Amino acid sequence: MSLSKLEVSLIALALLSLAVLLVPSNKVAFQLELDPASFPARLVSDQNGVANVSWVDEEQRIWRCESDRAFGSAFCSYILILENNEFQGIDLSKFSRISLQADYVGNGDSLRIYLRNRHPAYFREDNEISTKYNLIEIPVSFLLKGEMIEMESFVVADWWLDNQKLALEQSQPEFGDVIFLEIQSGSFREAGSDQIKLNRIHLEGNYINDELLYRVLSLLWVGVIFGFLVIRFFQLKRKAKVSFEYQQELRSIHKILNLKNKQFEDLAKKDPLTGALNRVGMRDYFQRALQEWHEKRRPFSLIFFDLDHFKRINDNFGHDVGDTALTSVTELIDFQLPQHCALARWGGEEFLIACMGMRASESEKLAQQLCVTLARTPFKGDLRVTASFGVAELNERGLSQLIKKADDAVYQAKANGRNQVCCRETAELETV
Repeated sequence: MSLSKLEVSLIALALLSLAVLLVPSNKVAFQLELDPASFPARLVSDQNGVANVSWVDEEQRIWRCESDRAFGSAFCSYILILENNEFQGIDLSKFSRISLQADYVGNGDSLRIYLRNRHPAYFREDNEISTKYNLIEIPVSFLLKGEMIEMESFVVADWWLDNQKLALEQSQPEFGDVIFLEIQSGSFREAGSDQIKLNRIHLEGNYINDELLYRVLSLLWVGVIFGFLVIRFFQLKRKAKVSFEYQQELRSIHKILNLKNKQFEDLAKKDPLTGALNRVGMRDYFQRALQEWHEKRRPFSLIFFDLDHFKRINDNFGHDVGDTALTSVTELIDFQLPQHCALARWGGEEFLIACMGMRASESEKLAQQLCVTLARTPFKGDLRVTASFGVAELNERGLSQLIKKADDAVYQAKANGRNQVCCRETAELETV
């Protein structure tokens, strides 16, 4: 049986889609190479004199950090100034990976890397610390080998967020105008001397990111499937036969069309890793909950939770184990939820549970149960995961304030020692 031109075209498109998905993203990446020696640099140390920083060879950009005793909060920093003569930083937002290669002699296990971003929403000319501190702490071996670091692994430093008091939507990493690259001594450095020289900065970005690629392919296939079904529909209509066989085929076509549209709509609303709702998927739930609250005063509360020390899992066991942990936690939490609650991955290791029809006191009890269940449940490889929970209830101040209150409660739970629940409403009542 010979194939029609349409069928041949579909096969060719399927093979092309498969080839696009199988091509490694770094094979079609654009790159940027930065020479540290071409930018001004300065050295900074803590104000307490515990750590001292100095140039070994300023021309060669070799610097040393010395301390006669172990310390945790004190630090030495090498700051590379990326602004050009027109006071413009470098837009790194289009890059997905960064590699820093350096020579290192010392007894430290890790170093902190800051990509400090400037934005009018929070930056002030008279306060250099107002640049957003996008942070990652990496093993020294990463710098020695120049290994690639995913830009999505950066987080905004907690101490900076506490100091700035930004809204939730401004608390995510940003790289649109990076004016400083800072290398800082790692956490809990031992006494001794470290000598460092930054040799190379290399960045890579994909011409098309995975999310956009999947959306384009999804839309392409929706269009192709829709077009194919429409063509088939009119072919059947032109034949004007009313036999049962043709009627059944027409019904099947309509069913497939509706099913495919529903599948692609669901894909756009779910997190591809965990299968939980994403922010887009939560939009309809939020709208329904707000409408119920305004019209019937039906209670609505939120539970935010953030996995404790999740970065250690990625650093110690690898990102594959971290991804598995995120998926396992999602399945465990989702299984425990009442039917009227909805679970969403809010970003990174942070999740949100929307509880329609529940007051803060009820959501707090649910959060306590989830906190205990999570802490007692071993995952693959006997991995243990805990989380800090924050609870808040909707009031006249609206959804944005509800999200902020729940997020603040998470930070309070972490400050109180993690692996616990903090209810914003309870805390306010106790203060009163």
